[in-house]
Amino acid sequence: METLRECLKRADDDYLAGLSNKGTVKRAVKDLEKETPKASWPGTEEDGGAAEAEVSFKEETCRIRVPLGESTCTCPSRSICRHVVAAILWLRKAEESGGTKQSLEMPDERTEAENGPAAKTELPAASLPPTTDRPALSSFFDIPLSRLTRAAQGAGLKALLAHVRRGELPPLEESSVVSVRLPWSGETVKLLEPAAYSSCTCKSRGLCTHKAQAILLYQLAKKHLDAETLLAVEQTDSPAYDREQMQEAAQAVLTAIEEQLSIGLSRQSADIPERLERLAVICHRAALARFEHSLRAAAAQYRGFFSRSAVFRDDALLKTLLSLSRLGQELIQAMDAGSGLSSLAALAGSFRSTYEPVGTLHLLGMGVRAFLGQSGYEGETYYFLDPDQKKWYTYTDARPVFYEGVRKRGRQAQESPPPWGLEGSREALCGYELCLTGAKAAPGGRLSASKETRGDILGRRTLSRALPMSFWDYGELLAHFFAAPDTRASSWFAASSPVFGAGRERLALVGAVRWGETAFDPIAQRFSWSLYDAKGSELRIAVSYDKKDGLLISLLERIGKKLARHPPDCLLFLGNIYLDDGRLCLYPIECFLSETEEIRQAMEVLKKIPGDAPEYQNESRKPESHKPQTAGAPRAKAAGQTIPPDAIQTMARYMQEGRRLLTDLFVSGLLSVPEEALETLSALAREGELLGLRRAGRDFASLEGLLSAKRHQMAFTPKPAIRLMEHLDQYLTICQNQISYDKARQLLSAGPPAVQPASKGGMKHEPE
Repeated sequence: METLRECLKRADDDYLAGLSNKGTVKRAVKDLEKETPKASWPGTEEDGGAAEAEVSFKEETCRIRVPLGESTCTCPSRSICRHVVAAILWLRKAEESGGTKQSLEMPDERTEAENGPAAKTELPAASLPPTTDRPALSSFFDIPLSRLTRAAQGAGLKALLAHVRRGELPPLEESSVVSVRLPWSGETVKLLEPAAYSSCTCKSRGLCTHKAQAILLYQLAKKHLDAETLLAVEQTDSPAYDREQMQEAAQAVLTAIEEQLSIGLSRQSADIPERLERLAVICHRAALARFEHSLRAAAAQYRGFFSRSAVFRDDALLKTLLSLSRLGQELIQAMDAGSGLSSLAALAGSFRSTYEPVGTLHLLGMGVRAFLGQSGYEGETYYFLDPDQKKWYTYTDARPVFYEGVRKRGRQAQESPPPWGLEGSREALCGYELCLTGAKAAPGGRLSASKETRGDILGRRTLSRALPMSFWDYGELLAHFFAAPDTRASSWFAASSPVFGAGRERLALVGAVRWGETAFDPIAQRFSWSLYDAKGSELRIAVSYDKKDGLLISLLERIGKKLARHPPDCLLFLGNIYLDDGRLCLYPIECFLSETEEIRQAMEVLKKIPGDAPEYQNESRKPESHKPQTAGAPRAKAAGQTIPPDAIQTMARYMQEGRRLLTDLFVSGLLSVPEEALETLSALAREGELLGLRRAGRDFASLEGLLSAKRHQMAFTPKPAIRLMEHLDQYLTICQNQISYDKARQLLSAGPPAVQPASKGGMKHEPE
């Protein structure tokens, strides 16, 4: 055990400032200049060293113990006060001068008369770090790596790992105290022994995330921990997982889904959205971000059902529940198998993005859109293009709206100051060219609003630098985004507007040389507008009406009327590309209507304006410099490799019937399956075998057997039937993705429809 005298030897001014602060140390020095205390060593000595010392001032008495942070004073202060610091300084002076117990006693009256009652005490100069290496603070090596990574948690740990990968570790200032400033958080940590007395500018008394990161840096600097071991630590937004809490939350979600699928949508209680919201809160506390988002999305869909919204889709709600059920099963299996943090992190998801430095960016502001996500967030997303890297970046300002009393934001949000220290309003960002110094971005291109990033406005945006990334041939557009085979269960198609933020956005600049008239289907509550390239291939702008897109539809209708009166030579849109039942569609973000002349002139220079430039017959004849951002997609199949239309129609019909049956089972409930549903299951099982879809045929047959046997059982367990529905949903989605792509290729290669040009640039359909 360390003795008091050993503690006093290493208790320099830096150490005392770490225990208290620099101001307290300076005040203690001034107190000693005015008063000479009396020191004694009560009690016995252990192992050759004193256990404690008592230092008396005129008004207070201090007991100095090991460790020094446990010292006490009779004053009301609960922390290390100036009296304790002064007492340690006095004892340290005596030890450095080689004093004994007797020399520390109060001087007699003769000595006091000679020196005066307030004789000035000569104190040692401020302790300076020696030229040789100081001994390591070994107690910090005893803290397990697992405990440190749990405490470090979140974006701070990810930022630390990113700096370790690049070999850019912050410097350590070593004396009796190790000081380190964490550049990614701005906090400063002072490490001193015992470890419990380390301090952080965040004012936390325990092992906070900043102290844990500082200890990891110290272990790296002293070679106690190597970078490879630290980088092998699973990176997650919340590594401090409580596995029992996670399992309980996942099991509660699975139980709720089983109940909903058993009862059926038609018999569902009206309070189900509130129950799902409560489950979302439970999942948030268990660090299950993906579960929370899916539950809030399902709650929003249920509200659409009970409010009889025109855009509600029962098959979409079923897909949300089945995907969530499949996710819950995978999480429970991973925990039962004792999987590591990386597996749990992938299944649990993260609440916040990890931003890493990307250097200096030169960006073009391209557009902005307001969104109201089903997961309970609303805000604005601003789109930027880096023409040098040919990469899209976004900045999202989102706020939760699922709390009671939170009012939705209006136009004042866009008029608020922009990030990165720029002047003006956020809405004006879309018309500028920017330079961001010290930018940070998530892997998907989402920009951080960090205060460390400095922005400068270079001038007005010019589209000429962005046009090499534009598409004017819709066949190339389809192959570029959808030709790569996709074995995932994420859907390429959407019957309504695609959900932004739910996955990867397929952003593209798309040009048109002709267009039809705008139309709105009052029954389906859906706006549509057909665009055409020089070959006559069609791209459809499709937007389903709802509260958030009502203004967008009104704006598109006004643009259509304006173009009918004054049609330009061409149009350029920024939007999200998706497939809708085999049709290539665009969800518009921005229409560059006022810049059509600039676009036409620039495209003529680039030789990409359709009608004046040669039509590319295949991908190899396309100029490489004109190739858009996303790479790696295979080229489209040759014309001789196309699937016969009849085969596509047959497969598409089978997939639609299969999905419709699953939806009917959800509506009626697994506890009350009608007889005709069982007959349809049997027919789908036979047809699946005939079409070569053996997986679908086998699963439909198994599902029919389970639901038929239910009639002869007293207690029915829905879990096996739900697992089959999950497999079928995943299988049908993958098949529908491929079929939707094949249908879109056939529609684009079929040639232009029977149309009659209305005027310059415009196109109207012939009357039937």
